[in-house]
Amino acid sequence: MYSFICKIMTFSGRASRRDFWLGTVLFPMLLAPIFTPLPALLGMPGVLISLAIVLLCMAIGVTICVRRLHDREMSAHWLWLFVALPGALELRPQWMDKQTITIICAFVQTATTIWYFIELGFRRGSRGDNRYGADPLSS
Repeated sequence: MYSFICKIMTFSGRASRRDFWLGTVLFPMLLAPIFTPLPALLGMPGVLISLAIVLLCMAIGVTICVRRLHDREMSAHWLWLFVALPGALELRPQWMDKQTITIICAFVQTATTIWYFIELGFRRGSRGDNRYGADPLSS
C-alpha cells in the first residue's frame, strides 16, 4: 500500500496488478459516496468539488495504467487503443447510426474494454527488470 501511495502521480516505473485494481476500481469506489451527494448538498461549490475529485481519480487512473503498461513491457501509447478508440467509436457521426454499424462499433468497444482489463488487470508483468524499471513484485 505504501508503494501505491508514494507513486500515485508518477508516470515512470512499473505498477503491479494490485496497484491497478486499487487505483482504477477500489479508490474511485471509496470516493464515490463522498463526491456523489455533494452537488445536492452544496449546490455549485459541491459540483466543483465533485468535478475536482473525478478529475483527480481520472489522473490517478491514467498514471497507474501507464505504469501497468510499462510492467507489461508495453509503451504508454497503447492507452490510445484502450481508451481513445472506444471513446471515438462512441462519438461516431449521425449518418453512422445504421443498425449494423452501431452493432459493429459496440462489439469493438466491448472487445477493446475486455482486452484492456485482461491485459492490465490479470496478466502478470514481465519478470525481472525491464527498460521501464524494477519488477514491482520483487521490490
